[in-house]
Amino acid sequence: MMMIMTMNLLLLFYTCLFTLGLGQVEDSCRDEQEACDEVNVCCQGLDCLDHICGNITYHPGSFAENKILTDKNGRSIRVCDGLTGRPLTYFGERVQFTDRPASSRRRMHLTPDAGATFPSASGGFYYVSNSEMLAALGGGVYTFEFDATGELIDYFPILRGTRVNCGGGKTPWGTWVSCEEVAPIGHCWQTDPSGLYRGQRTHVTATGGNYESFAYDDRYEVPTFYTTEDRDFGPLVRFTPDEEAMECYRDPSPRRKWCTLNSGTHDYLRLIPESEDESSGSFEWIREKYQTNATMYAGSEGIDVHNGMLYFVAAYEKLFALDLDAMTYVVDSTKSGAFDGRPDQVKRIAGGGKGILYFCEEGGAGGGEGVFGRDETNQFFTILETSGFNSETTGLAFSPDKKFMFVALQWQSSIWQFWREDGFLFDGDFIDIHHHSKQDLKVIRT
Repeated sequence: MMMIMTMNLLLLFYTCLFTLGLGQVEDSCRDEQEACDEVNVCCQGLDCLDHICGNITYHPGSFAENKILTDKNGRSIRVCDGLTGRPLTYFGERVQFTDRPASSRRRMHLTPDAGATFPSASGGFYYVSNSEMLAALGGGVYTFEFDATGELIDYFPILRGTRVNCGGGKTPWGTWVSCEEVAPIGHCWQTDPSGLYRGQRTHVTATGGNYESFAYDDRYEVPTFYTTEDRDFGPLVRFTPDEEAMECYRDPSPRRKWCTLNSGTHDYLRLIPESEDESSGSFEWIREKYQTNATMYAGSEGIDVHNGMLYFVAAYEKLFALDLDAMTYVVDSTKSGAFDGRPDQVKRIAGGGKGILYFCEEGGAGGGEGVFGRDETNQFFTILETSGFNSETTGLAFSPDKKFMFVALQWQSSIWQFWREDGFLFDGDFIDIHHHSKQDLKVIRT
C-alpha cells in the first residue's frame, strides 16, 4: 500500500513539473514557506500537490474583480477575489430548501446570532443558529440541515423557551452551548444539533448574567471551559468539572458526556499588567468574582481556544491572547485596517502551519459591516463587506469539511452561504494576503 501511494505521489509530482515547470513548483514552495522533501514536493501528502498544480484564485484582501453579490431585496455583499455565495433566508419568510422546490413549515427565526456547524449521521452537516430575541417572539436555537454537497434540506428548532440567545460554543463531544445575554437571569444551555435530545441548562456559570460566548480546552486529562460576559464588569469565567462530572466526561457515549457541565468549580480571570500601557503581562484565576479587574476587558464577546492559546474579543477594539500554560497575555487593537467598529466573534482556522483569525464586525462610523481577518503576521484584511443591510454580521462558521463559510446579517434575519470558487478548502494556506486600510480596500503591495 505504501509503495502504491508513493508511486501515485510521484506521478502527480511529475505531472506538476510538466504542467508548471520545476522553477514554478520551487517558487510555490518558497511562496508558501513550506519545506520540500527529497523530490522537491512541498508539504506532506496529496492535498498540497493540489495547491501546487491547481489554480488558487481566493485572495483575501484583494478586490480587483469588484464582485458584488445581491439578494432579491437589492441588498449586496462585496466579496474578495475568488469568493462567491448565496443568501439562504429572508426576514419573516419560510426557509426555502435548495435541493428541491419546497420550504420549511416554520418561518425564519428573528435576529440570528452565533452559529456553528456539526457533522450529521447522513454524511451532511448541521448549521445551528441562535435567536437573540425574547422567548415570546422566538428566542432559542434553530438548526439548518445540509446534505453532503452543501444543499439546504431542512430547518427546525432545537431549543425553545429561552431568551436573547446571543453567543455560544461547541463542546468536545459535539453539542452546542447557547448563552443567554440577559442579566441578571441569563444562563448557558446545552443543545443537540440534530434535535434528537432536549436542551438542558448547564452550570458553566455560577450565577445568572449577561453571557455571550463559550469555548473549551481539552488538551489535558481534566478539560476546562470558558464563558465571556458582555458587561462592563463581567469577568471571564473558567469552569472546571469536579470528580462527579469527570465520570461523565470519561464515559465513551457522547450522550452521557452532557453531565460534564453539571457540576464543578468556577474561577475568574484577573489580569496582571506588566507594561506601561497594560498591553501585556501575566494573569491568574481567582475564586472571588468581584475581586477581578474585569473592566480591563469590558464587554467581552467572541472567544476561541487553539493550541493552548485563548483568544477573546472585547467590544472596545481589543483582541486578547492568553497563553494558558505560560499564564501570560498580550492585547492587540482591532482598530488597525478595516476595523473601526466593534468586533463580535472570532474563529481560528489553521492549516499548513499558518492560521487566520476571522472576525465578524459590527458596523463602524461608515457602516461597512462584514467579515475580516488577521493573519499570523498581525496584518488585517477584508473577506467581505455588506451594503444596505445596516446590520451586525455574526454567526460566522465553517462547514466540517471546510468547503463552506456561513455568516448571518442579524437584523434582516439573513443567513448567507459562501464558498471558494477555486474549490479549495478554507483551512488551506492563504496567499497574497496584504495589509490595507479602511480608506483603500485595494491590495497594498509591500
